[in-house]
Amino acid sequence: MRHILIIFSVFLFSLTVISCSSSSGGGSSTTTTTYSLEGTLTYDYVPATSSYGALDYNNITTKPIRGAKIKLIDSLTGSTLATVASSSSGTYSFSGISSSSVKLVIYAQMVTPTVIIEDNTNSDAVYAGITAAINLETDNSFDVNIPSGWSGSAASGSYSSTRMAAPFAILDDIYTTVAKFLSARPSISFPELKVNWSIDNIASSGDKSDGNIGTSHWDGSELYILGKADSDTDEYDTHVIVHEWGHYFESKLGRSDSIGGSHSAFTDFLDPRVAFGEGWGTALSGMMLYPNVTYFDTYGTRQQSAGGYNLESASNSSNPGWFSEASVMLILFDLFDSDSDTNDTVSLGIGPIYDVMVGEQKTTSSFTTLFSFISALKTANSSSATAIDTVVNARGISTIADAWGTGESHNGGLSTNLPVYNTLTIGSSLNVDLVGGFSSGTVNKLSNNRLFKFTGNGSTVAVTAQTSGGSGNNRDVDLVVYKDGVQLGYRDSVYVGTETVSISTTSGSVYTIWMSDLNPASDNYTVTMGVN
Repeated sequence: MRHILIIFSVFLFSLTVISCSSSSGGGSSTTTTTYSLEGTLTYDYVPATSSYGALDYNNITTKPIRGAKIKLIDSLTGSTLATVASSSSGTYSFSGISSSSVKLVIYAQMVTPTVIIEDNTNSDAVYAGITAAINLETDNSFDVNIPSGWSGSAASGSYSSTRMAAPFAILDDIYTTVAKFLSARPSISFPELKVNWSIDNIASSGDKSDGNIGTSHWDGSELYILGKADSDTDEYDTHVIVHEWGHYFESKLGRSDSIGGSHSAFTDFLDPRVAFGEGWGTALSGMMLYPNVTYFDTYGTRQQSAGGYNLESASNSSNPGWFSEASVMLILFDLFDSDSDTNDTVSLGIGPIYDVMVGEQKTTSSFTTLFSFISALKTANSSSATAIDTVVNARGISTIADAWGTGESHNGGLSTNLPVYNTLTIGSSLNVDLVGGFSSGTVNKLSNNRLFKFTGNGSTVAVTAQTSGGSGNNRDVDLVVYKDGVQLGYRDSVYVGTETVSISTTSGSVYTIWMSDLNPASDNYTVTMGVN
């Protein structure tokens, strides 16, 4: 896909020049005159207040633009003279320049790895700024600051000019995250990432090219970030950016079996695949931004409302367990951090966590849940296994013996939620109950999903879900069969009461099944699961 440099009037900006100095370049009549140019690039960063209650426009600071693509062009012809990446401190330099009048083009694009901040409401144009002409006969040092566009105080101000710094703020959070992973595991190769941000991106569903993105999210291919002022902006919500990047990481470097959907960290009883994926994203934000462990999300008029919590001190005592996003995020963060506190004497850092995420968590025969992750982490870090158990047990979870949650005794108040996986045998069947009474949009909750496993024998088998009880069209299930996280078969015939998926099996291989209630607002009913 071709990316377009934004140079229409509102983005052809005159950047704030911090300092200039005279050039020492030059030449004689018998030699070609060449020039040099160097400087530092920064952007306006808007922090959150200490109580994570708002964006603090009264205390805007500057941060360096790191790892970004910087192009030098001839100011008269527009031809490219050279391209570099800004340093880890935001500096850049060019030498041997043949033109005496140039411009800098500063892209919201990381060079290595490739990360592109683009406008989904403007044909996926890449955000960039271009300076006024620089006369290299008089100036060889040129510092630039990209402004936020905010004018006035937090209490009464507004975005009165182009919000040029926003894409660079998003890019910088990703730079921080990538750099911390590489410091622990230098050989990581990150796939290209595209991040869609726009001042029109709003929390309503519809055409993404109009900005109706629903919420900040990973869609399986690209990130979408909210940007609608006085509604919900996320470009300065650093933990939100890293959380969403965490979904990219799972998808592209590891593996995620999460079924997605709406979720609440501290109140929902989630399908364990969702609980792990969302808990991972939030825990990662604390790991990457450490020691800033206060997760916040600002919104509302002038971005003066927010929600958040401290990952070091937060408690989810109202809903502990393997089905809780909060339990997962607090466990993962405790396993990472270097702070020893009650029930937490583990300080693994990001390296061992990365190793499991791209290793056994990626190849497990089970679904990706807290059980598969902790089981693999304990195996790889056997000297810390007992301390890991202590962290896990403190969140209302039994000692994890394997990837299947064998022996888990906490059911979230509903006996039908256990076992975590029901074991099927070829040639037999068993009954499981689905519990209705939920509002619409809850298909990712624990009580209306059931997980199964069986071992293949080399034959072709039919996996069947037969509903009974309940009332008529309220009985509607979805049936999906997997091997090692790869979908082998899917069936959803509306309201027929029976779903069947046929697959060929390999003797000794483990297969997993996800059976879901597609109409969770219905009454209770029984499903007979069989493999024949």
